[in-house]
Amino acid sequence: MSKHSQAYMQILDCVRRAGRLMLKEEEPEIAVKGANDFVTARDREIQDFLIRELSGLFPSAFFFAEEKENFELPDTEGFIIDPIDGTTNFMNGFPCCAVCVARVRQRQLVDSFIYNPFREEMFTAEAGRGAWLNEQPLHVVSRPPSRAICLIEDSWKADRIVLRRFFASARCIGSAELGIAYVACGRAGVKISKLLHIWDYAAGTLIAREAGALVLDPDGQDAQLTEPGRVVVCCPSCRDAALQALREAEAAWKS
Repeated sequence: MSKHSQAYMQILDCVRRAGRLMLKEEEPEIAVKGANDFVTARDREIQDFLIRELSGLFPSAFFFAEEKENFELPDTEGFIIDPIDGTTNFMNGFPCCAVCVARVRQRQLVDSFIYNPFREEMFTAEAGRGAWLNEQPLHVVSRPPSRAICLIEDSWKADRIVLRRFFASARCIGSAELGIAYVACGRAGVKISKLLHIWDYAAGTLIAREAGALVLDPDGQDAQLTEPGRVVVCCPSCRDAALQALREAEAAWKS
């Protein structure tokens, strides 16, 4: 295992402790934010915990997080947080959800953490140093599109009809960040998203890139941290198919 920075190790510990809060047995209160959009008391508890703990370690840091009011992403050092990515999965007992934290400096990703405590899987990355799954080096797996799984956000019929022409399967797992991490570790070949908030893809972006995957905008350029964001994450061998599939899927969404 490579030697990590002190900051990395401190954040890793905070994320792991935050993830354990997801394992509490009592049912959390659930509130509705919008159509098919929920928040639980556990989301807020985990977010408050992370902000409190990380503020103690990084007193001048900003926090851009899902369950708080946010403005433009600052140019200083801070954190992008999704306390539970996959809230609907979480509140139904489906163990595909994760605590996600990315540290940024001048809008550039420094290190990232995606932790699913139900599977005891911690995906991490440090800029320029690599990506890891439970501290084992992480490398993307390139497959031909005809053998690759394509992960999507919404299991609309139009998406599936279009995408199945390009890939072996198109499916929705209900967690954007875990979907990106799964491309990074070879469980999927492509992750196509419509519109995502920064906290839905920031942590996964660094992990995927450090593992050798591509994180692109719809024009095929390196995706930037924008709000909202539209990203295509793929292994290199699926790049052309992923971008063409996105263009055709977008036409289906609009029809």
